[in-house]
Amino acid sequence: MLLVVYVASQMASTLFMAATADKTQRALFMIMPLFFVFIIARFPAGLVLYWVTTNLWTVGQGLITRRLVARTPAPSPERRSSRTPPKDDGSSGNGAKAESPTPEPGPAAAQQRPRQVRRKKKRTSRR
Repeated sequence: MLLVVYVASQMASTLFMAATADKTQRALFMIMPLFFVFIIARFPAGLVLYWVTTNLWTVGQGLITRRLVARTPAPSPERRSSRTPPKDDGSSGNGAKAESPTPEPGPAAAQQRPRQVRRKKKRTSRR
C-alpha cells in the first residue's frame, strides 16, 4: 500500500515541479515512479514514508503557492524596453518637429556605446 501512495504522490509532485518542462520530459518524469517501485520495494519502510511525506509537502506547497501568487501576464511583443528608441512619425499633431534618425554627438551618443574598460598592467616586483 505504501508503494502505491509513493507512486501517486511522486506523480502529483511531478505535475507541480515540471509544469514548464518539455512534454516528452514531463511524460518521462511521470513514468519514472513506476520503474522505481521495483527498486524501492526492498528499501526500509521509513525511507519510503519519508519520500511520501516530502512529496505530499511539495504538492501542498505547490497548491498554496499557485493560489496565493497572482499570475503575471505574458509581456506583449509590442512592449518597449528602455533601449527601444521612441517612434515618432511626425503625426503627433503638436507642431513639434520629428527628431532626426541619427543621434547627435554628445552625452546621449556616449550612453549608447558600451564603455571600454582599460585593464591595469601587472606590476612585477624586482628584488
